[in-house]
Amino acid sequence: MANPEAQYDTSYEIDGFSEEEREDIKRQIDEAAQTNTIGTGTAFSHFNPRKKGAFFPLIVNIIALLCIGAGVFVANEYFNRRVEQLSGEAGALASAEGKILEEVRREAERRLREKDQEISEIQENLSQIESERQLLQETMEERLAQKEQELREQLSQALAAERSRLEAQGVAEGDLESRLQEFQSSKEREYQEDLASFQREIETQLLEKEEELTAARETAERILAEATEERQELINQANRREEELRRGFEQEREALTQETEQAQNELQRLEEIRRNEQLYMNRINSQYLEIQQALETEDPQEARGLLNELRSFIQETSVQASAEIARRRQVDSFLIGVLEERASRVGGRSESESLLEAARTMEAIRASVNEARARQEAGDLYEARRYYNQAIEMLPSLAVAVRELQSINRNEEADGITEVLDEARTNEADGEIEEALDGYAQAAMAAGAAHGALSREAVESLLRLEEQRRAVLGQEYSRQVDELEESLASTASEGEELRSQLSELNREYQERVESYNQEIENSRELLQQRESRIGELRQDLRQREAEIAELESELSDLEVRERRLLADYQRSQQRVASLNEDLEGAVDELTELVTLSESNRQLRMALERFNDFEQRSSELLSSPDAADTEAARSEFERFLSSPEIRSIFPGLAEMYRRLQ
Repeated sequence: MANPEAQYDTSYEIDGFSEEEREDIKRQIDEAAQTNTIGTGTAFSHFNPRKKGAFFPLIVNIIALLCIGAGVFVANEYFNRRVEQLSGEAGALASAEGKILEEVRREAERRLREKDQEISEIQENLSQIESERQLLQETMEERLAQKEQELREQLSQALAAERSRLEAQGVAEGDLESRLQEFQSSKEREYQEDLASFQREIETQLLEKEEELTAARETAERILAEATEERQELINQANRREEELRRGFEQEREALTQETEQAQNELQRLEEIRRNEQLYMNRINSQYLEIQQALETEDPQEARGLLNELRSFIQETSVQASAEIARRRQVDSFLIGVLEERASRVGGRSESESLLEAARTMEAIRASVNEARARQEAGDLYEARRYYNQAIEMLPSLAVAVRELQSINRNEEADGITEVLDEARTNEADGEIEEALDGYAQAAMAAGAAHGALSREAVESLLRLEEQRRAVLGQEYSRQVDELEESLASTASEGEELRSQLSELNREYQERVESYNQEIENSRELLQQRESRIGELRQDLRQREAEIAELESELSDLEVRERRLLADYQRSQQRVASLNEDLEGAVDELTELVTLSESNRQLRMALERFNDFEQRSSELLSSPDAADTEAARSEFERFLSSPEIRSIFPGLAEMYRRLQ
């Protein structure tokens, strides 16, 4: 039997605690152990029996033999049931391990499918952007051809009108053709300038649209690259998670195997103790006979000496450690007090180890959260996120870590939007209106509902720049009108024609203004569409956040299930240990029975039969396979049905079958 003081006197190595904290924890454990210790009085050390003689020891021996026989049956029956229970729990544990791995694999596959769908949507958006660019280019070419055709028709009409006017004035044919040629050259130059101006305007619009589409394509490609990286990271995380679970289960199996080997070593040590107990019992019986002879010869002094010698022998440390001595000396409760003290110390030590394990876990969580906050205050957001993720995996600090991560994400988004707004303001100050408009549009799309103030600022800046563009167009219109009026005043002789041209210019200007207004309306509609798209993206973002929250909840449930399975596994280990103890007790009692009756041939044969059964059942029970456990049960039934056991316990096999 193991020394409880040697088990209790353990040097605790506790990571994360100072030397003073370690000493304080040891002191608390010692106080708890001493408080829970059941002491023994001196009365037990000076117990004198009321009756003396050899009759009582003989009765005790007979009762002990009967108790051993009953104990063998009860222990074997209990052993059989515990083996069945342990086998079922081992199968349940293996099934739970497979379910956990399968659940982790299904979760990873589901998240990969979602990421693949997101990548497909981004690729479709890229294709749509390319189609829009091609359509825009084709539309611009059609507008240019239409404008050129329109100018040619106007030139033909102007030439016809000029010919009619000159003919009405009676101009000679040669002079008429010369003047028409000159008029045509002038109009062609004018129309060529208008066509070139219109072409430059169209090219500018096309360039703006292409830049806008290029920015959108770059954004989509960046999102696609990020999604691809996230997909690969999901695959890596799933593989790491599965490998960690497999490694943990393998470590638990190895620990169980080591504990089984330790239990077998303990069984051998206890067998040695049982042999010593038989020697102690033989000596006590012989001393009882000597005491009886002393009383029969009426030698009280010799009897008292023998009693004192027997009392001293029983009070020796090696004898007090014998469980059999305690069972045959029911009046002596001293050994019971020692065993109760040992049980109390073992319980205290188990409770202290649980307390230390909880303290280590709490210290690890606290250190992870503090380190993450320190990294966040220092501006190292990447490391802060990593430490918060470690805290989430340990669960007790989950709420704090998630809130801090959300704060970091919002701050990063706000910083990025602020940088875009600052760049747009710089472009506006430098006169780069188109770049400023693009910057404000990007900021408005990125801000969304999460950053209301930044979104409003970006939209207001967009509207303000559009108003400035309209004001510039109005100023240009006023300037052109003034120039035409000056030209009209300086060329009174051609006033009617200039008025006609002015009217035409006004009409063209109105058309351009209407065209510009239409483009502005289209831009507003496009802005509204983008705002609608932003709303859809926000809704999609909320859905993604809800999905992330659901994933986190599922992950939390999986971790809770994992802890429960680990707790069940630990309870299974405890049951295995208890089963080994019961097996040790049964083996010890059976060995004692064989040792007490060495002269009996049937007992020797029964012992040989039991040793053969023990060797076979140990080999079968060391395997986690349920078939080997069933084979061990069959070996036990054959053991009960063997002639050697039947000759000693004739009704044992029948009673076992009835119990089954």
